[in-house]
Amino acid sequence: MAPAPLTWAIFFSIVNCHTKMDHHSKESIMGPQDRRLRELEERKKLILEKSRELFFQKGFDAVTIQDICEAVEFGRSAIYALFESKEELYSHIYIDAIRIIIDLSARIDPEREDFDGEFLKIGEILFRFYDKYTDYFKVLSHFSTKGMVKSKIPARLLEEKERLYEESSRPFRQLLEKAMGRGLIREVDPEEFILLFYASVIGIISLYIFAEEEQDREIIHRAVMTHTVLYRDGLKQRGVMG
Repeated sequence: MAPAPLTWAIFFSIVNCHTKMDHHSKESIMGPQDRRLRELEERKKLILEKSRELFFQKGFDAVTIQDICEAVEFGRSAIYALFESKEELYSHIYIDAIRIIIDLSARIDPEREDFDGEFLKIGEILFRFYDKYTDYFKVLSHFSTKGMVKSKIPARLLEEKERLYEESSRPFRQLLEKAMGRGLIREVDPEEFILLFYASVIGIISLYIFAEEEQDREIIHRAVMTHTVLYRDGLKQRGVMG
């Protein structure tokens, strides 16, 4: 015999009551220090979110700490209690950009015996990063072309940035090393080659996206892939590019 509707109503009421009591119990046993830490984390998250919005809208140079203060409705002291500088805030967004590239780079398979195809994937990945995550691409471009004052960025973030960059370029480096080992391409310094390739592709895309007139995405894609083919074929030519 199925339970009467009233029985189910009482059952769910009891479950809901216990859930609320459990949440309330956790809140009640949380000490002042725990609550303070949670409030600081929430404040930090809000500052990062609003900073990201402002940087995406106006660019790094146009955003001031005062802009951020007004966006989060905190005083300067509250901002500087959690972040040392505007550069530190921007660095967090840069690190998020690198993490996106790491995810996209998972498509590269250094073990696959198709160097030409795998190399082309790198150009496709950089284009996809620009095309789908344009705001993050602009942050990456700013770091690549203008750089940041390192003294204004905490050492832990600089170390994280270097670690993530190494992780993001690892599939590319392994692809080059495997191809050199099989005699498919000439000997190059993988780190130098990757830096040169990334900088040139980012530069090409930046020329288009920062132009006064909006550019067709297909034109940008064609430019990136043409550049990628030239770099790939250059690796196969002995005595060229080093």
